[in-house]
Formats: sequence, structure tokens, C-alpha cells
Amino acid sequence: MTTALVSVVIPTYNRSRLLRAAVESALAQTYPAVEIIVVDDGSSDDTPEVMEAYQGRVRYIRQGNAGVSAARNHGLAHSTGTLINFLDDDDLFYPQKIARQAALLAAQPELGWAHCRYDLIDADDRPRRRIGPLPEGDVRAALLQRQFIWVSAPLIRRACLEQTGGFDEQLSTAADYDLWLRLALAGYRLGCVQQRLGGYRVQLGSMVMNIGLIEREVSLILERVFADPGLPEDLKALRPQAEANWRFWLGLRYYATGHWEEAQRNLLRAAEMDAKLFADTRELRQVLIREALDVRVQDAQQYLQDTLAHLPAAFARRAEPGVRRAEPGVRRAEPGVRRAEPVEAPSPGSPSTSSECLADDAPRRADPVVR
Repeated sequence: MTTALVSVVIPTYNRSRLLRAAVESALAQTYPAVEIIVVDDGSSDDTPEVMEAYQGRVRYIRQGNAGVSAARNHGLAHSTGTLINFLDDDDLFYPQKIARQAALLAAQPELGWAHCRYDLIDADDRPRRRIGPLPEGDVRAALLQRQFIWVSAPLIRRACLEQTGGFDEQLSTAADYDLWLRLALAGYRLGCVQQRLGGYRVQLGSMVMNIGLIEREVSLILERVFADPGLPEDLKALRPQAEANWRFWLGLRYYATGHWEEAQRNLLRAAEMDAKLFADTRELRQVLIREALDVRVQDAQQYLQDTLAHLPAAFARRAEPGVRRAEPGVRRAEPGVRRAEPVEAPSPGSPSTSSECLADDAPRRADPVVR
């Protein structure tokens, strides 16, 4: 039986130090047939010098700065594999990743693509949170409501990408979500290796991201999907819930960056779209605690205080009674614990339990995977 060639496409821009680790993780795959293509999107650092060490093992392509989506598409156009995997330049593959996903696709030809569980890792490659289990099969409904696919996870049949098209170059931070939706809505079933096969790097204590850009791009994507006259009626019916989930997530991200008006606007819009959103006050409290304990939040207590102080009145009434400062001897809520009554916030100065607890953690209502 012929071994399918896998093309790993790594777009990069001014991240030479992290790029080296990503490339090494691709070279370390146990799968025997891998080509690696690095597309440099106009870097001004020492990326060309770093890549000289990989001549003969990695194909290096430079282009003028055109954005990550264009870089991914450029790499795809120069690839020759029948299976494609995109790898961000700050992420890592674990050695068995491609082998296990390729085996799954070979065993189940009805699958168009396959993803995997993964770790959130820090700057020193240490796992900070384990993500999974994750959805698989017909994921159209689930994917409309949240982004649970790590950008570097999917191993995709080339024929599927040729049918759906590559990344939309008018999008940047949500371009992967757009492509995953197009693959799922085209009818391609998604497989999942329910093992952690890679590392998604996060910067501890930093929630810096362009939330406004994410909001614009996700709104555009959802509007385009739900305006499609060919969308099945059962999926069209999910629009209020899908938009409510995304608006709530955006609201939390705005809170994390101190944009109170934008946060309130999104939460109120979420409540308008789904009147039952967090009607269970325990779930709302638990979500707020989980957000505070995210490894990217530097001060959990301050995050909770700021969020509660700026919640719209309807949400504040649901949240406040069960969110209080932890007292000595009272167990704090940890990732992976879904129902804890009452829910306590960590006391000032205490370490975030997210950075210490490695319990498996499935994607939550307010936890899309968006950089």
C-alpha cells in the first residue's frame, strides 16, 4: 500500500525563534512521507538566515507581505501532498501527530479531514491545559455555534480543499474558522484522534488580541453562511443560538481588554438572540470563574471585579450571588470541574489554578479557538 505524502505548510512573519521550534517539530514526525514548506510573508528579522540551516530538508519560499491567509494559500499551491496540514509558526506538532491522523483517514475513507486534541502550551513548551474530548463526525451544527478546531490540528485531503477552496484572503484572524465551516458545510465528515497531538502556544498573562477585527470577521462569516439559500432548515434554525454564543464570547474578550461599552453591547445582543442564555445562574457563574482562571488572564481577582462592575444589570443579578472571594480552606473552582456550588474566585495574589491543573477540558460555550 502506497504511503500518502503529507504536505506541512508553515506561514511565518517575524517569528524566527518560534519558527525554528515549529519546523523541528514537523521534522520530528514519525510518519515517513512528509514535505515541509515554510512561506515567509515578508519577514524583516533573521528568518532567512534561520532557514538556511534547513536547506535540503525544508522548502523555503519568500513573498511580499500579504497576510497569513495568502501565505497559507501560497504554500498550498506549491505543495504536492495528497494530505495537507497547516502549522502556525508558534505552534508544535508532537511526534505521532501526522502518523495517527493519517492512519485514521486511511481506515475511514468517508472522512474528508481529521483533527485532534491538543495542549495549551507556554513559552517554554510546557502544557498548561489539556483540551478535549472534541466533536467529530457531522460537525456542522456544533461548528456554527463555536470554534473548537485548533488551526494546526486538521489533516485534510487535498481533494476536499480543491473542492471548497483555500483560505479567504480577505480574512485574517478568523480565516481558519471560515475554511472549517466551508469544509463541514460541503458535507465532509470530520474525524478526530482523541489524543493530544500538538501544542497551541498561548502567552501567559496576556489577553491582547484585536477583538474588533474578530467581531467583524466572525459577523461577516456567519452572515454569509446563514444567507445561503441552500443551507438546510435545521441549520438555519440555529442562527439565534449561534450568534448568541459568539456575542457572549466576544463580550468576555472585550471585558478582558477593558472595553466595557463593547462588552456590554455584545452581551446584551447575546441576550436578545437567545433569551435562555445562561438562565441557569450556576452556569454563568462557572463561566465567569473559568474566564478569570484562563492562563492568559494575569490577575483573576481583578478580572472578576472589573467584569462584575460592568455587567449589564440582568447578567449581574445572575452572577453576583455566587461569585465571592475565596476564604481560607474553601476549595477553588478548577478547570474541568463543571458544577461547583458556590463558585469562588481566587483570592488576590493566589496562583491561577489554570496554570497548575492539567485536567482534560472540553471546549466550553465561551471558549472558541480564535487567536
